[in-house]
Order: sequence, then structure tokens, then C-alpha cells
Amino acid sequence: LNVGGVEVGEAGAAGGLGLLRELRGAGMPAEPAVSLDRARAGPKAGRLMPRVLEELAAAPASEVASALEGGGITLAGVRLGPGDFEVGIAAAPGFAHASRGGCHVFVSTSRSRELEARGLVRDIARRMQALRKERGYVPTDVLATASVVGLGPGQLDMARERAGELAFLVRVREVTFEETCSEYKDEEIDGKKVRISVE
Repeated sequence: LNVGGVEVGEAGAAGGLGLLRELRGAGMPAEPAVSLDRARAGPKAGRLMPRVLEELAAAPASEVASALEGGGITLAGVRLGPGDFEVGIAAAPGFAHASRGGCHVFVSTSRSRELEARGLVRDIARRMQALRKERGYVPTDVLATASVVGLGPGQLDMARERAGELAFLVRVREVTFEETCSEYKDEEIDGKKVRISVE
């Protein structure tokens, strides 16, 4: 998955407020996505429906969900209960959410410098390992040099800090960031063109 860690939780509720409560109880970054079930709420709201919808749109979803947990909420003078709403699952800020077949996945969308550096080194290593294979090197042989040229300033700093890890992953004695090899291959890393080599 190219993530730093995975946490797994279990929830038995099929949906709605029960599922939200269980996901949160399992430490998942779940937030409510609340919408009005117009077919059920319509008879109660009548001609006040536009104002009900306006007040619902202005209210934070977490406050609406809390009120529904307590039995109901009054919007535009109309008392509505949990059955008048559909409560779905959304991601807390800093996360993305997807679900399928009752499985909910939350992925952090924020990356620390540490995670960025680790990802960069793994990406470079994967490409260099493929280049080793292309060039017919024996996988267990330790080669003299791996070289990557053209990284941006931030990327270069991160790669230099982890040069030892990169050398270990690629099975070389030394990693350089200048043109020290005789033949290079063009690659693209994070939208930037770079040149790599192993010899």
C-alpha cells in the first residue's frame, strides 16, 4: 500500500449512527455525512422544507449526528428524529475514505518529511533494481556504484540523508548524486525527470 503502517478495526453495525459510533470507538478517523431523507421528513416539514434544508446545510454534521444520537433535532421549528436522516461515513480532516462491501478504509493524506524521504528512497531503489535486472547483473552481486542525477533540492537532501539505506536496497557499495557512471537511463520521479545508473 506504500503506507507507514496499517491499523485494523472491526465494526458489527451495518450503517448509520451505529456504524459511526463503532468506527470511532475503534479509533478510526470517521466523521458523519448527514443528509435528510426527504421522503420521510417531507410530511413533517411540509412547506418549511427549504428552511429545514438551509439550516441543515449550515449545521456541522458532527453536531447534527450528536443531536440524533440524543433522539432528534429541531430545524426551522420542525422536530426530526434519527429515522428522518441518512447517516453515512466520511473521513476526518487529513484522511481520505472509501468503502466497499461493508469494509471501510481510511488513508492519511498528510506526509511527514520522514515518510516522504522513505518513499523517495524506495521509489529510486525500485527503479534501480529494475535497471540492474535490465542490464543483466546477478541479483546477489554487490555492485560498485549507483548514481541518481537531477533530483530537486529537497529530494536531493532527503536522498543524501538516506544514501546508506539506498545502497543497501540496491546492493551497491556507494551511491552518488553526480554523473559518475558511463551510461544513464531517464526516469521520472514525482513529476521530475532524473537519470539513474548502476554499475
